[in-house]
Amino acid sequence: MPFDGEGFVDPAEIRRRFKPNTRVVVINHGSNVIGTVQPIREIGRLCREGEMALVVDASQTAGKIAIDVQADFIDVLAFTGHKSLLGPTGIGGLYVAEPVVIRQTRAGGTGVRSAEKLHLEEYPYRLEYGTPNILGAAGLNAGVNWVMEKGFGEIQAHETRLLTMLWEGLKSIDGVRMYCQNSLANHVSVLSFNVEGMEAGDTGTMLDVDHGIACRTGLHCAPLVHE
Repeated sequence: MPFDGEGFVDPAEIRRRFKPNTRVVVINHGSNVIGTVQPIREIGRLCREGEMALVVDASQTAGKIAIDVQADFIDVLAFTGHKSLLGPTGIGGLYVAEPVVIRQTRAGGTGVRSAEKLHLEEYPYRLEYGTPNILGAAGLNAGVNWVMEKGFGEIQAHETRLLTMLWEGLKSIDGVRMYCQNSLANHVSVLSFNVEGMEAGDTGTMLDVDHGIACRTGLHCAPLVHE
């Protein structure tokens, strides 16, 4: 799916692209490059009407934006623990609604019913192999507890204040171009920009070395967005 000049996909255009053999729609909830948050509830409703599953990647939004898997018609929700949930790397989660069945890609011991000669079919053991990442789960639990105690609203308001300061400051500088940032509505606190006449890597080095400002240059694991 293409996105428009503001960085959003059009649910109506998704609907037009449905084919008779379409079974799954997969979408990023929030972009780690331009910060846009897609209208998953509208998209989910269309998927439910078409009897197809909606799979949502919430890596950028879990812990930052409240998500209601039932109201948003989400069938599968994947998230990582090391971003806005403040957990360690190497831990994440997968929500799977009934009656969705995810095929196993591997099998191994579960330690639950060891006498069984085949890997267990029921969740969560269906997708768990061997000893779980207990330290990662404990760290994620601590992060989630902090986020819940702090509250989505307060976290988002704080980050939006900082984002607005950056946005207004960059707008006032000649030669700075921001992408999909005409408005900060329906955005997470991610902002992409370039400085005219400078390579992005050089800009990042200057901000880091000369001003103590950490930023990320490169393709952000999403080269198609940059194209």
